[in-house]
Amino acid sequence: MEVKCINCKYFRLHELRDNIGICINRDSPFYMRLVMTEWQCPFFVELNEEVDEDEFYWCADCKTMVHRSLLSLHKGHKLVKTPYIDEDSHLETYVAD
Repeated sequence: MEVKCINCKYFRLHELRDNIGICINRDSPFYMRLVMTEWQCPFFVELNEEVDEDEFYWCADCKTMVHRSLLSLHKGHKLVKTPYIDEDSHLETYVAD
């Protein structure tokens, strides 16, 4: 697995954007800051769905939450921890007339 933020267990992908997220590693200087998915951080810890105790994951390909029991249906998809939900993301959506 590549050492990139998107593959880190402390990374939360933005709910609307595929190229940014937030770092929740308290030891990292980027804690609670937006980071790019392709960054390489010295505080990287590999995300392993088989070992992690999390019940839900976010499928970046399907843009949906996936329960641990359904992970086999998303084999080959990009799975990350639950997404970061920005309080102001509603401002980025378009209104239909």
